[in-house]
Amino acid sequence: MKNPRFYFIEYGSQETILSELHYSLATLQAEGVNAESISIATDSPSRYSSTNYDIIDISEKIPAYRGEINYGHRIKPSVIIDALRSRNEPLVLLDTDTYFKPGFLTEIENALKQGVGMNFFIRRDPYRGFGPFSMTLPSGIHYSYGPRWSLMYNSGVLAVTPEHMPIIEDSLALIDGLYKAGLTSLDIDQFAATETFRLHGIRITPVFQNIHHYHSRWTRKYILWRLSRGPKLDFSIPRIRRPDIAVNKTIVRIFKGWQSVMKLWGAKV
Repeated sequence: MKNPRFYFIEYGSQETILSELHYSLATLQAEGVNAESISIATDSPSRYSSTNYDIIDISEKIPAYRGEINYGHRIKPSVIIDALRSRNEPLVLLDTDTYFKPGFLTEIENALKQGVGMNFFIRRDPYRGFGPFSMTLPSGIHYSYGPRWSLMYNSGVLAVTPEHMPIIEDSLALIDGLYKAGLTSLDIDQFAATETFRLHGIRITPVFQNIHHYHSRWTRKYILWRLSRGPKLDFSIPRIRRPDIAVNKTIVRIFKGWQSVMKLWGAKV
């Protein structure tokens, strides 16, 4: 199997997303991934003009990626489909709020040998009370939501191969169907991915031991606060580094308490 290509999506020029991406890129390259093996799908390609990353201009594609339902996370499977069509190689789509530790690449390799990789298991029957709902997917497989069998994994990491493209196309159709049926949750993209892998009999291996996906509210606030106190953001300057922001539940709780006190005093934090 070929080595995977790593993909990030960045659009809208949000400072928080850019800070996260800068840190994620630095820690990913510290694991031996070279810049040429990293693709960034963005609406601002000029931002990366002096880098060696593979830059994909999606500025004119964003409306089509969001679809008629105008759903932001629909962009993720759309980028994957285009990437699998243009390159005959495995890929790993990563959220920007991530950083990596030694052993991450081995986890990805092991997951792809068995099927696909996703970040971690969330829960069974994620939308209690939803349904009945069923539809026929582009592959011809019939889908039906069921509390006993419907699952959801987090898609902060999504590792697939070209052979999985029809399944990603099914997941895109499932997103549209769920949304039009009234399920407008922000996480239906990862639910649709999980469910279509399940329907196609593809094993999902959790990839979380050597990646920190800091999606929870206060952990993300803390890391962004730390990043904001670092050097000025500049993608033209490669700052390859191991993760150097210590974070655990105790640190985050202290930070949350400190922020609350500063807010009471009207201080800028």
